[in-house]
Amino acid sequence: MAGAEKRAMPDNSTDQSSKRRKGGGKWQKQQSNKAIIESGDWGVFVTCDMGREGKCIAEALDLFSQSVESASSNSRDEDSGSDEDEGDIEAQIKKEIEGLKPGSAKPRQFQAIRMEMPCVTFIRFDKSIDPEKLVHEVCLDAHANPEKKRCRWVQRMTPVRSIRKTLSVDLEAFAKEILKPHFHSGGSPKKYAIRPTIRGNNKFNRDTVIKTIADVVGPEHSVDLKNYDLIILVHLIQDTLLGSAFLVRQYIHGSTLRELESRLTAEDRRELDRQLGLLVNMIGQHTANSFGTLEQVALGSGTSSWREAFLVHFESILRDSEDVFVHLPYAEIRHQVGRLSPVLDEITSPRLVICDFGRPSAVLLDPVSKQLVGIAGFDSALWGDVYMGEIFEDPSPAVLDGFASRDIDCEPDLIRQLLYACYRSIHNITVQYYRERNSAAEIEARRRLTRVLTEMAAIEVVETRVDV
Repeated sequence: MAGAEKRAMPDNSTDQSSKRRKGGGKWQKQQSNKAIIESGDWGVFVTCDMGREGKCIAEALDLFSQSVESASSNSRDEDSGSDEDEGDIEAQIKKEIEGLKPGSAKPRQFQAIRMEMPCVTFIRFDKSIDPEKLVHEVCLDAHANPEKKRCRWVQRMTPVRSIRKTLSVDLEAFAKEILKPHFHSGGSPKKYAIRPTIRGNNKFNRDTVIKTIADVVGPEHSVDLKNYDLIILVHLIQDTLLGSAFLVRQYIHGSTLRELESRLTAEDRRELDRQLGLLVNMIGQHTANSFGTLEQVALGSGTSSWREAFLVHFESILRDSEDVFVHLPYAEIRHQVGRLSPVLDEITSPRLVICDFGRPSAVLLDPVSKQLVGIAGFDSALWGDVYMGEIFEDPSPAVLDGFASRDIDCEPDLIRQLLYACYRSIHNITVQYYRERNSAAEIEARRRLTRVLTEMAAIEVVETRVDV
């Protein structure tokens, strides 16, 4: 109507604001109460490629739900014959009605729990569903029907029957509880292997876990890493209360060699290489009575064979790669390393070696004088062959002069350098999947690994002296 005023809207801004606040409060409450893994849970750890966790969760939930429904329908079909004879239509209708009443809903069978790390998700199972049995049935079905593609994003499923918090768990007592039915309930001795996986946890380390589990198993059972009867999988994932580990150390003033390399003269670089060679020689003067990591040797669990210690160390980095599904030619790598490893038997004296020694990002220089002021990266130290240091991968004459060593030109020395270069390349690839990914560094490491494997494959005969 002309001239008429439009009806004013009621002033409900306060109500709407209140509604928004209520909704927001509810959302925040839901976020703060997100599901976490608790002691006593069981279920399946599922891994996938980085960035595909959401799709992996949806796929895993569908897969497990379909498997349970399929098993239930098969069970009903088997019982249908007897039910038809004794069936009571009135009782069946009553049962259906009861199922429709409020509060009669079945408990949630599966619950996805996102981890605070990439590539891993935990699917919690209801206690009525056995995770080991369900995953086994899924695998059997996949093997029987290879043409049937059921997963695109799921890469590995690891069923878990028991979980404990690492802050309060007694690992030895927990291991006894889990392993008793398999090792201490009668029967003949068994061959076994232990495969620990530790991610985001700073209370336990690999060596401690292996030693504790082996002590629980007992000496009556033997270790066989290849032809085992049973394999013990130990997964330690996250430490939510302690958070990340920190290393407190004295601050060293200086810039890295990577930053200053372009400003060094030829004479500066020769002097620096000579100092690095002298320093690695001084570090290598420290010896031990066995080979292995610093902790292994300190605990008396080192080995008298450098070949054995290196292969164990090498296998650990391959396992780390496999755990996050890094694409590598694993069969070829293991074949070449195993074929050429006898040359390591020539190393009979365990010497202190910093595997990353000489890496430009770990060498600190004074920005003005260009003199060496510090070395970082001592976390890669072990008792082994001093030539495993990165500085010997392609040493300059000045490095060898400072180290007081001959050129690395005989065949056994060259083969050992190829083995060490292979290890470093795989390490440099794998570390990209555990930290912020650097695509350029990964590509360069992959190129280096390809060249090393080609050179290793070209070696036909290895003749070494073995000290018994």
